[in-house]
Amino acid sequence: MIEKKIINNIFECRSIAKLLFKILLLILIITYSLYTLFSLIPKKSQNFTSYESCTSQTLVDNENVTLNIILDQPIIFTNYLSWLSHSVIGDFGENAMGIPNSIQLLSKTLVSLKMVAIGLILAFMLSTLLIMLSRIILLKHYFVEPILSLSLFHVVFISSFLFTFSEQIGVSRVFAGYIAIVFGSGALMDYYSILNDEVRKIFSKDYLIFAKISGYNRFVFSITELLGKMIVISVSRIPILFSGLILLEVYDSGREFSGLGYLIHKYAIRQDTNQSLHLDLVFNASIIIIIIMVFLFYISEHLYKNLSPRSIK
Repeated sequence: MIEKKIINNIFECRSIAKLLFKILLLILIITYSLYTLFSLIPKKSQNFTSYESCTSQTLVDNENVTLNIILDQPIIFTNYLSWLSHSVIGDFGENAMGIPNSIQLLSKTLVSLKMVAIGLILAFMLSTLLIMLSRIILLKHYFVEPILSLSLFHVVFISSFLFTFSEQIGVSRVFAGYIAIVFGSGALMDYYSILNDEVRKIFSKDYLIFAKISGYNRFVFSITELLGKMIVISVSRIPILFSGLILLEVYDSGREFSGLGYLIHKYAIRQDTNQSLHLDLVFNASIIIIIIMVFLFYISEHLYKNLSPRSIK
């Protein structure tokens, strides 16, 4: 059966191994590049990276030390390996109070994932509703298009408006924030446009004729193609939702929305004697975001490729 062949394609050992290798390789390249950049930031302590054996002439100004991106690569690489060996077991250092950073990073990661998931669900539901309504020409011109045009406003502007409006009518500030994430900075319009185009393509007459000629069940063919497209579209919208989420977290000052984005912003701008500790936390939070993005991108690509009935040989 076509469904069994699709499942076999998804979990084929060779493709899974190749997928994991690509994910791991890209994560190593990105993390080392980012670690190098963070190591070049002048710091007042040796917490983020060690400077005892600098091979180049270092700049010392008020106890700040700067590494050379070329001559000090052995130091940076050695410290990167040390960070990597600790991070794989969940050891991300400690904050100024001696509390493991892993606790705070885990809680903020779960908060961010929850907010992005809710944003995706709302975006999908609203897009699906608007696609259905757009089939009626009158509603498309006088309701759907004006609603979508609101998505062109900046997320901070929408957040400010919705937060004020929600307080007046008694709507939850959290719900207003999620609506702002979906609408802000073109996220909803982008999601709607791509999903609508794919729905039209998949359910077009020529597409179904192709399925019939190729010997596929037209219903299964259409559903699996649509499912694959929805996965790719949803995952590809995550960076847009994430960027809007970070802006919302900063604007909200972490009151209702406090995930990895606000954590990075909070500690990146803090200037005190624990600057290196803060940079360590900012770096690790950034790496977690990168890992999530890389993982989702390759997983969605793998699923879309193998969910399609056309991938069956």
